Amino acid sequence: MSVKQAFGLLNGEIVHISQVVSGLSCNCLCLGCGCKLIAKKRSTAHHFAHRPSSECTYHPETALHKYAKKLLMQQEIFVAPSLLVTVHDSEYGKSISHALPERSVAINMSMEEKAYMDVTPDIQLHTEEGIFFIEIAVTHFVDKIKREKLKRIGLPTIEINLSDLPKQETLETIRNTILSSLLIRSWIFHPQESEIRRNLKRELTEKTEKFVNCYESYRHENYKKTDSEVLADKVKGYDAKAVKIRKELSLLPKTERVTKYMSLSNTEQLALHFNIIGGYASTLPSFYTNEPMFEKSVFECPPILWRTGVYIHWVMKNKKEFSLRSVVNWTTSYYPLVHHTKNQLDTYELSSHENEIFEFLESIVSTGQLQSDGWAAKFRTYFINKPRQTK
Repeated sequence: MSVKQAFGLLNGEIVHISQVVSGLSCNCLCLGCGCKLIAKKRSTAHHFAHRPSSECTYHPETALHKYAKKLLMQQEIFVAPSLLVTVHDSEYGKSISHALPERSVAINMSMEEKAYMDVTPDIQLHTEEGIFFIEIAVTHFVDKIKREKLKRIGLPTIEINLSDLPKQETLETIRNTILSSLLIRSWIFHPQESEIRRNLKRELTEKTEKFVNCYESYRHENYKKTDSEVLADKVKGYDAKAVKIRKELSLLPKTERVTKYMSLSNTEQLALHFNIIGGYASTLPSFYTNEPMFEKSVFECPPILWRTGVYIHWVMKNKKEFSLRSVVNWTTSYYPLVHHTKNQLDTYELSSHENEIFEFLESIVSTGQLQSDGWAAKFRTYFINKPRQTK
């Protein structure tokens, strides 16, 4: 369905359908061909129409374009929209922005379709701050070629977008939108934008470099440390407390020791372990203290914690013989799992936490402190091979 004409000419002035009487008595002419128009105001959408024999191809969008220019040319004040400049660093996902607020400028003189160098803007506004170009877009917007020309000229240029404005809106709505709405005004070229963008890029580069330096320093201080180094730093202040905890545990009945031990924090438990073996993390065998601090585990605690517990309980105590099943049952009773997995004791397949424990025991075997019967992993038995060796 074609858009119906809402504007006509009356005594040389552009008028809206709402401003005239109906029929030929409106005395209006077409803005395009100059023929008489009929004001049809009995239908749902009031509009101008040509006689049936007319072959006029004038577009209603062109009339809206002309009406907008007429309104803006009559104004004494023009409100320039705000400008938001944003610079983004895709590598680090950071951005920085700067906004210039909207501002009103007084108009000294307006000129329509006046050539300036190699461009002809819809309107030239001569203001106290200099010349502003205004482009009005209904169906045609400023293209790339014209943008480049405007950029070379270096004068502030604003585009007013009327493409979404219904042509059959009331005159009051059309007028208020053209004159007052800042949502439809955007910068084609702003003389300060390039300088703002350069400053933002420089500021973002400085902030990014600072972020990278801090991040690398943090990684160097933390991520590159082993479990033993990081946790040893944490437990140094717990050594006196560990002596007290160990004494309290020794005085409790065996049935209450587990409950008391499991109520301790990870750091307190590890401090207790270190106290038992007579030192800090540096005294633990290197075959299981050289794991990264953030190694993933199926247990809620850091890997070094449950490994130390297993080492103390099953190796240091010189148990002559024990099975993987026994170590799994003991370990899961002391150290909660992140996601509980059902033991599959009737199959040859190891669950995730069984496999972690199995791999740890096999690493002890590789040091010569343990030996195994070589049976299937699920049912493997271990033997103490020689006295504990620490480094």
